[in-house]
Amino acid sequence: MNARTNRAAALSTTGAEQASEACKKMKAHGVDPSVVVYSIAANSLDTANTIVNEMEVGRNRVLPEYSYMDQRGIGRWNMSPLKSTEDAIWALDADEAGKNGLEGRPPAHEDGTPNETLNDQMIRLRQQLSRMLETTFNWRMHVMNFLTQQYCLYLRFSVL
Repeated sequence: MNARTNRAAALSTTGAEQASEACKKMKAHGVDPSVVVYSIAANSLDTANTIVNEMEVGRNRVLPEYSYMDQRGIGRWNMSPLKSTEDAIWALDADEAGKNGLEGRPPAHEDGTPNETLNDQMIRLRQQLSRMLETTFNWRMHVMNFLTQQYCLYLRFSVL
């Protein structure tokens, strides 16, 4: 099962409520995203649609991102409940990743789900930031979009 395209990995009811609440909080703080960039993962698409609808962002300002923004691939642990894997992931990053994050790879999965190190994830983050600054859009829009996404993630995970 691949979370990137599988509707079984769609945004949960709780996630939809959290995304809606995050939009309300962003609006209250005067956040008006110029562009929404989203991963093609089902739950990210659902979140983007919520942002589009609730913050009145035009569809011409919604851009799919095909790999840089995907969540970290954790191999065999993918689609496992967070409570059952979180300690192991933190241990990999803190104890085994090494100074540059090159070690501590999660266990592989037979279905081809990526099992990325902390460094792999950081490379994708750098690539995403580079892409955002090099596109035809004004760089300020992308920085604002990035900050908006981080604010949504912060709100989402601070509620959990």
